This record gives sequence, structure tokens and C-alpha cells, in this order.
Amino acid sequence: KVVFCIRCGTELLGTSSNFCHHCGAPSLQDTGGRQRAIERAITHLVRLSLCQIGTGTVSVIVGILMLNFALPTGGWPLVSGSPIWSGIVVAAAGACGFATQYNTYKSVHNRKLRSLVLAHFGLSNLGITMCAFNIAFTGWSLGVCQGWKEDQCFPNFNQNLVMEGVNLVVGLMAAIFSIIGTSYICCFGRRFDVMVRPGYSRGVYYGSPSHQLQV
Repeated sequence: KVVFCIRCGTELLGTSSNFCHHCGAPSLQDTGGRQRAIERAITHLVRLSLCQIGTGTVSVIVGILMLNFALPTGGWPLVSGSPIWSGIVVAAAGACGFATQYNTYKSVHNRKLRSLVLAHFGLSNLGITMCAFNIAFTGWSLGVCQGWKEDQCFPNFNQNLVMEGVNLVVGLMAAIFSIIGTSYICCFGRRFDVMVRPGYSRGVYYGSPSHQLQV
């Protein structure tokens, strides 16, 4: 008997699967334990993503203000705009993580859900690098204002110093959230069958039934 998914119309590969392999829609009732585990993992990811979106947005705003104060006479690295670029990456990572809660079918077989989790992981990794560059450029800018080329910080000397200090704090927070975002996949990757141990695939262990993956 040929069975089709009621959501996307894809022919199901077998009656033993509880989910459509294409869109993740449930063809049968999912096991409650795994479903609840995925939902808990998504809850943690959404909370982390809100922090990333918040710090990323603040970083972009700080970067715009820094450019506004530095442009009259400022030179490199005051006009690098590093907090803008790092903030965009961190906020984008948060947006991917936040979007996971809008997947109707929170299943390990939902490809879109897994793609969002992996996108969050990748952008969080990139965010760590961008935040490191941002902090380095900010330290460089403080050295310029306090040392050999302090004339570049005028006529908004005090404003530049304040914004550089604020950017250091925001950049450090964004870096911490990005590190946590990268670590998330290590803690909850098995919930989405991401970075599972060899021999496991989509929650099934190809071996002895006594060694099946526990969620």
C-alpha cells in the first residue's frame, strides 16, 4: 500500500516511520519523550537567541554612534565600524535560533528545523571571530585616543572614549553569547541528530537494540 504525506504529498518510504522524511509532518503519533526533549532544547535555544539578538542589535547601534562621533576627524581604526559587522552576525545567529520555535512540527526529521539549528551554530562560530576582531579594534582605538594619534579623536574626544568603553562591554557580552551558542550544539545536538556518535542516524542505532540512542 502506497502512503502519502498529508502535508506535502510526498510518498512515504515506509510505514515504520512516524514522520514524513521530506517535511517532518507526523504520519503517526510521535513518541512523547523525544518530542518533549526537542521542545525543551528549542526553549533553551530561543532564550539564548533573544540574548544574541539583543546584544547584536545594541552592538550595531553603538557602532553607528561611534562612526557618527569619529567621522569628523577620525581615521583608522575609529571608522572601521567593527561593532556593526560583529553585531549583524551575532543578531543573525540569534534570528536563526529564534525561528526554530515557529516550526509547526518539532521533529528530528524536520529538515528546516535542523537547518536552522546548524545555521545558528555556524553563525555563532563566525560571531566569536567577529567579536574578537571588534574587541581588538576597540582596544586599538582606545590606544589611538590615549596615545600617539589622539588628535583623531577630536572634537568628540570624550564621546569617543565613552562609546569605545561601551563597545568593549557589549562586544564582550556578544562574544560570550556566541560561545554559548557554539556550545549549545554540544549539549543538545543529539536532540536534532546533529553531531551524534558514529553508528547513529536520525535517532536510530544500527547495531544491537540494547544500545539504542537515549534522549
